[in-house]
Amino acid sequence: MSPCCGQTEEPVSKHNNSRSCTDVFCLSIFGIFWGLLIFVAAFAIVIGNPTRLAYGQDSFGNTCGMKNEELGNMTFSGMDMTDRPYLFFLNMSNLYHSLKICVKKCPDRNLWTENEIEDFESTSGSHLCRYDIANFKGRSALYPVVKNETVDKYFLRVEENNGHYACPKLPVLATKSLFKRCVPLPIANFAGDIIYSVYAYLNSFDTIQQVVSDIYAVRIEMLFMVAVAILVSIIMVVLIHKLASFVSWIIMVIASIACIAGTCVLWWTYVDIKWQLDSTPFNQLLSESVQNEQTFLVYSILATIFTVILLLIVLVLRKRVNIVVLLFVEAAECIKSMPFILLQPVFTFIALACFITFWIFVLVALATAYYPTKNRIENPLQLTSPAPFPENFTGTFAPVPVLEEEQVLNKAFTLVSFTESSWVQYMWWYHLIALVWTSEFILGCQQMVIAGSVATWYFSKDRNNLPRPVLKSIANLIVYHMGSVALGAFLITLFKIPRIILTYMISFMKKHQEWKCIAWCLKCCVCCLWCMEKCIRYLNHNAYTIVAIQGIGFCTAAREAFDILASNALQVAMINSVGDFILFLGKCSVAAITAFFSVLLLKNDPELHFYAIPVILITIIAYFIAHCILSIYEMVIDTLFLCCCEDILRNDGSKEKPFFGGKLVRYIKGYDGHSLQPLNKDAQRIPLRTTQIELLPSPNRNGEECDHQRQQLPQRGPVATFTLRKKPHLTSSWLSFLRSSDVIDDYIVEGIVERTSCDSLSNSQGFYLPHHAVIRIDKTTSRLRIVFDGSAREDGQLSLKQSLYTGPNLHPNILELLLRFREYPIAFTADVKSAFLQSELDLPDREFTRFFWTDDLNSDPYVLNFTRVLFGLRPSPYLLAATLKHHFKKYKEQYPFELLNSSLYVDDLIGGQNDVPNALRTTSECLQIFSDAGMLLRRWRTYSRHLNMLWQQEGVETEFSDTSAVDLRPPIKVLGLAWDSERDLIYFDLKDLLKFLSRKIESKRFILGVVGRIFDPIGILGPFVIKLKCLLQELWTLGVDWDSELPPKLLHKWQMWSSEAENLTEIKIPRYYIGELDKKIIDF
Repeated sequence: MSPCCGQTEEPVSKHNNSRSCTDVFCLSIFGIFWGLLIFVAAFAIVIGNPTRLAYGQDSFGNTCGMKNEELGNMTFSGMDMTDRPYLFFLNMSNLYHSLKICVKKCPDRNLWTENEIEDFESTSGSHLCRYDIANFKGRSALYPVVKNETVDKYFLRVEENNGHYACPKLPVLATKSLFKRCVPLPIANFAGDIIYSVYAYLNSFDTIQQVVSDIYAVRIEMLFMVAVAILVSIIMVVLIHKLASFVSWIIMVIASIACIAGTCVLWWTYVDIKWQLDSTPFNQLLSESVQNEQTFLVYSILATIFTVILLLIVLVLRKRVNIVVLLFVEAAECIKSMPFILLQPVFTFIALACFITFWIFVLVALATAYYPTKNRIENPLQLTSPAPFPENFTGTFAPVPVLEEEQVLNKAFTLVSFTESSWVQYMWWYHLIALVWTSEFILGCQQMVIAGSVATWYFSKDRNNLPRPVLKSIANLIVYHMGSVALGAFLITLFKIPRIILTYMISFMKKHQEWKCIAWCLKCCVCCLWCMEKCIRYLNHNAYTIVAIQGIGFCTAAREAFDILASNALQVAMINSVGDFILFLGKCSVAAITAFFSVLLLKNDPELHFYAIPVILITIIAYFIAHCILSIYEMVIDTLFLCCCEDILRNDGSKEKPFFGGKLVRYIKGYDGHSLQPLNKDAQRIPLRTTQIELLPSPNRNGEECDHQRQQLPQRGPVATFTLRKKPHLTSSWLSFLRSSDVIDDYIVEGIVERTSCDSLSNSQGFYLPHHAVIRIDKTTSRLRIVFDGSAREDGQLSLKQSLYTGPNLHPNILELLLRFREYPIAFTADVKSAFLQSELDLPDREFTRFFWTDDLNSDPYVLNFTRVLFGLRPSPYLLAATLKHHFKKYKEQYPFELLNSSLYVDDLIGGQNDVPNALRTTSECLQIFSDAGMLLRRWRTYSRHLNMLWQQEGVETEFSDTSAVDLRPPIKVLGLAWDSERDLIYFDLKDLLKFLSRKIESKRFILGVVGRIFDPIGILGPFVIKLKCLLQELWTLGVDWDSELPPKLLHKWQMWSSEAENLTEIKIPRYYIGELDKKIIDF
């Protein structure tokens, strides 16, 4: 057992309240690590000076634009440069060896003579000579004017050789401020070597220093863009919370638009930079500008590739986003019950902002943690007896009196430069590890708090009155589980840091062509490390959830989480592929919007070296912020999934052990062997009668058909509203039905219907199905049902039913099937649960099954369409039969193959066997065959009590599993005939016929309607029905109109027949016709 893996490897009991500290050793290691980090930070802050990067420093160790401290007793150090922010080079043609001084203002015009320099100094107040020089004509106190012309020429020649001019070398060209440095403006007649020298010097700046300088220079703008990222992320959260049912579509649209806009801005920026570089002379190009061009070209290409891939994925998943609607709705309900959980990203952001601010400050300090080095410059006569600097020089620019020649010859001054110690480089790596480990630790704390809160909510019976679950979860984290979070964060760091190192090595090896093989091997290693990092990160999320629920160590929790994920791989794949992708799109939207505005904000800032670097840094920070905020829903969804899996393992849905999850449990269990999944991968095509089917009503290209359809909705509305107003009890039921929308919600969860839009038709063809409520007063439950009308049409248009072929009849003959049903001693029947919804419709055909739906009567309707074969359409029986026969071909060698082919009528299985063992075997194999297709054969019925008992032992779902009285059970129908399975008799159910006869209408039309309601395929009622048919024949012979009164003689026959119809209930015959025949014969 590793000391970082907690105190025990044995899992504790579920939801144990007696928690103890977990992974204490890892927490101790993390504390020691932070102690060393504080030492590094203290060193960097004491030694470093970030302003050196932003403002530059002169040759004497003074930083321009600020007050400086004296460096020992060196000449010109410790001067107050608060009003002199710009760095000026006295020798533009040799910048590496030129003296640098701080000035108030850069020369804004060309200065060709000494007098022009004096005029510029007098008008601008910007002194351009060394600090001890009173004016251009006067020499330094170190080198006063020597009257010997030979010695004077020697001074000038030495200054020209070493570049240490006391005053600027003429001519002084017009300059501008670039990175707080005075840089000459491009002039056609200007000496090319001077321009080359200036830009070569600027190009020689250390890249890391320039990057850090840019970050420091735009710190205010970065904070502003961080605020923008927070605002956009909060808007995303509000959209998910308020519009959970169709937020997937909103996020996909926003992400697509944001990525397209961001890509266009990047290309526009690249073209603009390239145009400016093309118009700039070659010797005036800065490497920063060239690198900006190359960087934005890379950004633009990568953004284009990313956008194209993202749009393709959105296009593929647009039909499947609704399968995670319930997860978003359930997550919204959870957050609604615990609104304080929304503040967790705020706390996380504050913690991250404080840490990153601290980290960046230390980073900048490390970048300037250099030691000053001295370079003593002797006088040109190389005398060795230095005299002290004149006491009357105070660092001002007042004229200095001329000294005696013997004093002058001993004067010297000291140049100051800063160098980096080699051991400082190792602190960079330590600082990088601190960034990764601590950031992951902060995010892990948020995940642990959310996981504990959601688990408390899920396993609570009263979810609306929880006693401060978030605060309790925070307390558990601080007191017990910070070590587990530190261990999880370290595991991610363990894979990320080597990946960063290998990535740096790969970039280094690009310069050496002979190392290509090694570079490719390193790339493979980077890829493997990246995959491992993602796996560990995902496992960490779930391990934190188990730690929060059960209070166990990290390693034990990770193992248990892995077992749950492995045993529910299908659901995990679904959540990751769709649910997490939607949240990823939300994060990309925030990053793209922030990047869009950051490019516009920083593009024209002249003070930046590589403004591409701040842009990408802002984008990364924005994505990081969005991840912190939107990870609420990601963590809530993952936690709900794990809680639901544990709920299913611990409970069975009975009264003693009810499920806590409700709809969510049904959602998860919907992916087991009895799920409503398409039977086969070959989607079924609707047999269209014509290819000229138009929308109802006809569409146009502007999407007005959707608005027209909404206007047509109230045409049936008043009738339904009038009916409901007359029946208040049904009105409340209908409103409750609309609010709950269990049927439609379940359809969406199971993928039976999906959300679509009015303007998504592929070929301007489709159909909107009207639907209405059907009231069944005789039902004790579900008295209101939704019925879709495929017969509706407009004038001059075809209805959906009229536009479809029926297809060939693939079902067995009803008479043969019923005779076979009576042939076996042991008969049984069953039906397929939701059979038509098992066959998937091809994508183009789904546009013909659209309909409008609304969550309540006050909301605007939205569009849904079916993804499965819809019951009631003409080709539906054919499509179902073809799908089943396609599936049965896999089982030709098995026993029940012939039975299934010959005994299945639509979704009813009607079969039999000679004895109970064979019947039980047939049942088991049929169940397995249908289960392989994701179907469930249910409501099994038989006359044999022995077989029924064996079914119950095997867990087979029978028709009557309760103990209700036999006489109160509704009759079992077998292809329209009633079957008394207790006595094994078949008879004619008169309930509907007698109800129709009670209307007592005496006309030919009514008699024909009675004949049509008598379904007697095996001739049980033949002697009685023939009388009515003969009566109808006589009416036709006499030419009686449809609704005219019957002649007296025929009226009497009709009344006699009607009175005898009530006795038809006495006609019952044995189902097994080879059995006993001593039944009572009814005389007609």
